[in-house]
Amino acid sequence: MSFTRTVSGFRRVPTLHGDTLQRIAARELGDAALWYRLIYLNGLRAPYITDDPAQAGKGVILAGDTILLPAAGQSAIQSPDPDNVYGDDITLADGRIGVKNGDMAIVSGIGNLTQALSNRIQTRQGELQRHPRYGCALHQLIGQANNVNALAAAGLLKRSLQSDYRVRRVAAARASVAGDAVRAKATVEAVTGEQIGVRT
Repeated sequence: MSFTRTVSGFRRVPTLHGDTLQRIAARELGDAALWYRLIYLNGLRAPYITDDPAQAGKGVILAGDTILLPAAGQSAIQSPDPDNVYGDDITLADGRIGVKNGDMAIVSGIGNLTQALSNRIQTRQGELQRHPRYGCALHQLIGQANNVNALAAAGLLKRSLQSDYRVRRVAAARASVAGDAVRAKATVEAVTGEQIGVRT
């Protein structure tokens, strides 16, 4: 027996602690930009997914519950092109816009993701008024006892990097605080499989 047409339908997958629709779309559909489809398919409303059982209910999924996705044959991207997945942005160097040939310089693909992750860990969490959860909380450890800092700093660094929906996992994370200086270094696996080094 052989099949002559693509089987249509849906599948259910479990959500993970800290998941966002963008992260699920990147992981399961190969394109984070398809997150809006999950809203309509599951009848969701903000905040869409929560770790708090008190917020879960009609239109809000509790982390650990399943979410409905299109069948793999419908929209999953088997080998996504990093240039399409990670897009383009303006190059920033030391907080300044990069310039090339009299115009703004652009960074694409994996370079764009690397820049975005570096910017995330260099931004103090809470610094951006409209995005209070964006950034990294490493600055909170400045002035604390050094014997606690290394482990706590590595945990804060890992949490910050994992909050980006384009990151599949953080393979390694190390950070240290000495006086008022913070040093951080991590190896990240992107959703398309590349290993990326990030440091500050």
